[in-house]
Amino acid sequence: MQPSILHIKDQLWKCSTEPKIKTFMWKAVSGGIPIADKMIDRGLKIDSRCQSCGMEGESANHVLFTCSVARQVWALYGYPNPLNEFDSESLYQNLNYLILVSKDSKVQVEIRKAFPWILWQLWKNRNLFSIEGKRFRAPVTITKIRENVQEWFHAQSLKERETEAASHNLTQVKNGAAWVLRNETGEVLLHSRKSFAMIHSKMDACLQSWLWSIESMISHNLGKIIFASEDLELVGALQRPKAWPFFLFYSRSLEAALGNVLECKVFLEDRNSNLGAHLIAKSVTREDRRQSYVATGFPCWLQKIFVDDIARIVG
Repeated sequence: MQPSILHIKDQLWKCSTEPKIKTFMWKAVSGGIPIADKMIDRGLKIDSRCQSCGMEGESANHVLFTCSVARQVWALYGYPNPLNEFDSESLYQNLNYLILVSKDSKVQVEIRKAFPWILWQLWKNRNLFSIEGKRFRAPVTITKIRENVQEWFHAQSLKERETEAASHNLTQVKNGAAWVLRNETGEVLLHSRKSFAMIHSKMDACLQSWLWSIESMISHNLGKIIFASEDLELVGALQRPKAWPFFLFYSRSLEAALGNVLECKVFLEDRNSNLGAHLIAKSVTREDRRQSYVATGFPCWLQKIFVDDIARIVG
């Protein structure tokens, strides 16, 4: 006996995932996702075999669960296998199994919560192969799924922290920002520090720091710049805006500001490589240094860090 379709629809819609994936899963369980090979074209039935494994009678259940390609992806991802394998006929039974596993605290959260992205990537791969002839190896597919899952839950975590911070009325907290300008050999030409007040959240502080840094570069008549930052979210939103949907406002704000720079690139940089600028910014809150300034070279109190940086870059 198949589980209730309404129950499955309700559970799928409650999954923590992107809206487009929720819609896809809802359509899948409703029989609404198209299998191109079942369509009729000018009275001729198109080949109904699975284009990946050659099995007759391709279906959504086959593509997502029982095709040899799908089974390999589920196995390599480390997803718990049903006792008697995925059902070869019932899409509803297989989806119900995924829902049950997603609630099993004995399974690692990064695995049990990943099934919507696994389904989505399997379906995307199938369509790209059928339409464009692009075939994807299972390890590449696994890497893509893991990246999407990590980015989604990281964004959710940040969103929760932002909400929590707003509820505690953190508008009066001081925030510090700094930038360091180097030439192509790593020599420090200028550095600057600025304090911000009335900032509502960490993300707002990051955005204001970026906008101030971009404006500073423009004011110094610099047209070709490489911006390197440890702000994972903002760099990610700039480089892959579709993967960071909750940061669309931030990415568009930065794109508009960067549009005023003649030529620029943006890279993610780790804390160790950006330690000097980080410590200058921290001096605002740690030492209550609120005065903003621009100065040549690097601050003398951070000489060892910047000298070591130059040696590392040159070396």
